Parts: sequence; C-alpha cells; structure tokens
Amino acid sequence: PPPWVVRTPSTHEQGGNCVVDAMAEDPNKKIDDVSVCDPKLEGTNWGTKYVTYSVSVNANTDSKIFAKGVRRRYKDFLWLRTSLAKTFPGLMIPPIPGKRIFKDEKFDEERQLGLKRFLCMLLRYSYFEESEPLKAFLTKDGFEDEKKRVEKQLDSRSCNDVLTDYGVICTRALSRELPKDSLEQILILQDFLNDSKKQLQEMLSSSNHIRSSLEDISTHFKAVCSALETRQKLEDGLLGKVAPEENIDMLKGLNSLATNAAESPILWDKHFIDTIGTEVIYIDAVKETITHWIHQNKELKRCTEKLKKYSDKTKTKEHVKMEADMKKERQQREFVVSLTRIMMYHNLPLLFQINTTRFKRSLERFIKKQSRFSEEDKSTLQALAENFQSRGLPTVSELRFVSDGNAD
Repeated sequence: PPPWVVRTPSTHEQGGNCVVDAMAEDPNKKIDDVSVCDPKLEGTNWGTKYVTYSVSVNANTDSKIFAKGVRRRYKDFLWLRTSLAKTFPGLMIPPIPGKRIFKDEKFDEERQLGLKRFLCMLLRYSYFEESEPLKAFLTKDGFEDEKKRVEKQLDSRSCNDVLTDYGVICTRALSRELPKDSLEQILILQDFLNDSKKQLQEMLSSSNHIRSSLEDISTHFKAVCSALETRQKLEDGLLGKVAPEENIDMLKGLNSLATNAAESPILWDKHFIDTIGTEVIYIDAVKETITHWIHQNKELKRCTEKLKKYSDKTKTKEHVKMEADMKKERQQREFVVSLTRIMMYHNLPLLFQINTTRFKRSLERFIKKQSRFSEEDKSTLQALAENFQSRGLPTVSELRFVSDGNAD
C-alpha cells in the first residue's frame, strides 16, 4: 500500500488481520448459513426470461435477520447494493458479480458463489445488517412494496441524515485527524488502483490460458493412462497370466500423475483465478467510493463559488438566501471532511489490510499445494524411471502361441 495509508490501532488482532475501525466486521459474529442456490428460469407475461435464486439466511440467535427460500433475481441483488450505496455514501459496499455477457455454465456457478459472498460480507457488519434495504431484500412477501418504501426514504435522505448515522457507526474514523493533502493523496491512490487493476487483469488473462492448457494436459494424460491399461490387458491376454507387479505399479504411478494433473486446473481456479477476480472487483468497489468522493468535492467547490457573489453590500432581501447558501456550504464541507476521514481510515485500510492479506494467503496455499504435487510427481517419476530400467520384454517361450506348437 502507499506509505501514507495509516494502520488504524485495533483492540482485536486475529491471525495478523487488523480490525481497522469500529465499523469493521465483528470477529465474534458468525453466519451459520447463507445460501444462494436453486436457479430457476422464469418469465414475464411479455415473454422476457430471467433466472431467480433461492436465498436463505440463518444468522445468530441475537440477529433479527432471517430468510428462508426467498426468490430473488440478479436485478434484485443489484438494487440492494445500489440502495446500500445511497444509504451509506462513501463507504465501500461489498461487490457483486458483473452482468451476464454470454451463456456459460461456469459463469452461472461463479455468479451464485459471488452473490453468496456478497450477502455473507453484508451480514458481518452490523450497520449493513440492520439497514432498511437489506431488511426489504429479505422480506418474504411484498418485496415490491418494500422496495418502494425504501426508495421513498432514500429520496428524502439529506446530508444531515447521513452525518447523523455516521456519527454513530463511524465514531473512530471521524475522530481521527484529517490527513494533509488528502485530495492529492486520493488522486494518487486512484492512479495506483487503476494500474493495479490493469496488472491483475493481465494476470487473470494469462492464468485462464494456463488453466486451459492444464485441462488439455489432463485430458491427454488420462488418454495415455487409458491406452497403457488397454495395452497391458492385451499383453496379459497374449501371455495368459496376470501382469507383473512392476507393471501394475507403473500404471498406478501414471494414474497418480494423471490425478494430480486433473487437480491442477481446479487449484488454479480456486486459489488463483478466483482470488485475482475477487481482488479486481474489490478494487472497483473502492474506486466507486473515490468517484463519489470526487463528486462531492466538486459539489463543495460549486457551493463555495456561489458564496463569492455575495458581499458586505448585499441587500437585506438577499440575506435570507445568502444564509441558506452559507448553511448548505457548511453542511457540504462537513460532509466532505467526514467522507475523507472514512476514505482514509476505513476504506483504504480495509482494502489493503484485509483483502490484500486474503489475496496473499490464498496464493501461499496455492503455492504450497502445487509444491506438494511437485514433490509427489517427482517421487512417482523416479519410481517409474527405475521401473522402466528394470523391466524387460516377454521372452519367446512366454508367448501363448509357442506352447500351441506354432513356433514358426
């Protein structure tokens, strides 16, 4: 991370992960079961087709959040995230998978997993868990009416309302000293995130090619093993006896190599490709908050410029309008200052100290597993080499047709 990203003091350390703020996830809160499953193709009266998922949430006994078999489509998850972004402007909202580009079974599986992760992340934070959008989303009946109610609330939500809420849930972040040159620092961060995303996307592209190559290798490896087994059966039939033990060991060794080869693409998916993809969408989530922060700074600048038209000679009849504009400018300035503190002392540490740690650990597990496979393959190959060196072809007297008097 950039050197100016401050590590917030924590009262709880768990496995090296820093709980970056009072707003951060509660380490003692566990979600017993969150599921997004059972995709079903449904349609409207106009013939439009879409997929719905069964959403179930069983939380701790001290939680008021619960849902079982609530049917939701991707558009509803998108509505939930958008509504949370309006409820908590400037906070990093957990990302969700992107929209479908083309039909792909693997994409459907990854989308389900991504939507489940999204809900799991929300339920780890009390301010998301207790939010009106999430409650509406998990409503069994009357979801459309609940959506309208929440949207009406959000339309009437002011900066003061947001600041009041942040005063409760972001106490530690808002109590920190405002960073110097925060605008320059966040713009530097924006460039850093853009470059990081570009590099991660290149890694993702190359990793997908590697996975495809490994899948091809695995397929051909299985074909080799199958051909050798068939050849051994033919030889057994020719000799009229069971294959020697060293031949059986050789086939077992090759099948062991084939099994490891088959697991390699899975490892790349689970520990590498999936991890990089998750990192990319989290970078996008932080970039969203930066975009919002820049927009609010521009709005503050407009408010400040508007005040310049007033002077000491402003007429009495304009005083009321001037005071209203001054009040608006003060509120906007306070809002921007709060967003800056949240950006520096919550969003950035959350990205660098939690997500990057997860990224690093996942890669470490991947390398460790691959190393184990490499050692196993090395031992197997050494045994196979010794086997090939000691193995001889069957003698003429061992062939079945010799005993039948057909020596010629």
